Amino acid sequence: MENFWELFQDYINHVEIPKAPSHAGERMLINSRVGQMLSNFSDLELQYVEKVIMNTKYINYFETIQALNSVVDDFIFNNIDKYNSFDLLLSSKKLGSEVWLIAHVADKLAPYINNIYFMSNENMVNIEGKHFIYIDDCVYTGIHLEENLDNAFTMINHPRCNEPEIIKNELTILTVAFNEFYPYYSLSVYGLNTSLYSFYYLTPVFDQDDLNCVHQDLIFESDIDSALALYFDHKVADEMSSFPYIYLDYNLFEYPPDRSPIKDVELNIVSKLD
Repeated sequence: MENFWELFQDYINHVEIPKAPSHAGERMLINSRVGQMLSNFSDLELQYVEKVIMNTKYINYFETIQALNSVVDDFIFNNIDKYNSFDLLLSSKKLGSEVWLIAHVADKLAPYINNIYFMSNENMVNIEGKHFIYIDDCVYTGIHLEENLDNAFTMINHPRCNEPEIIKNELTILTVAFNEFYPYYSLSVYGLNTSLYSFYYLTPVFDQDDLNCVHQDLIFESDIDSALALYFDHKVADEMSSFPYIYLDYNLFEYPPDRSPIKDVELNIVSKLD
């Protein structure tokens, strides 16, 4: 089987990876625009919108990379005596921020990584005795993670696998931030607990009928209780994970999130893995 990790390392060792989004650290919400935005909502809607907007957490690029390095250091320190090596697990060859983040910590990971495995790929067949690590910027509601894991759950130590003989491998999630109100199937997670910014925590008591009334305007999904009032320099998550209608449609930033470094890495690195 081809070693995708060696291909990945070879590329980043010869090409300067575009690291920082433009205007990193300059995406604070603009108070005057927030005030204008709030004036568009009814009293009922404001009960929810104000809770979200006034308790939003901004994790800038520098904080993101610092947190990611700390997470990787903690994971290695706590596991290297038990495991000599690990394998990276990626959702697919059409990626988001995962590969961009991995490029930032590739030097730390290099002594311990054997290979990269892709879910729903032929190289996930007949795999046993491995400890996979899955790296991402944030696990919000867990919806996307669940979808990805469902594609490969027979290959990892997944509590939905009730038959012991098919629990063949282990998985640890290394993420900058996560929401503990989502169970993640009891998987091991390293990262900053940002549950204080979840809709569930911000509005612990809400009327479901009221919420249904504002659902269409605010694009509140069915799992809104787990969504996080949180954004990064490189992205605002989709409506299943955060509140893009509030943050983006009302243009609350001077500079919109910049995904160009991620697109460059995906275009150049992922193409090498095909």
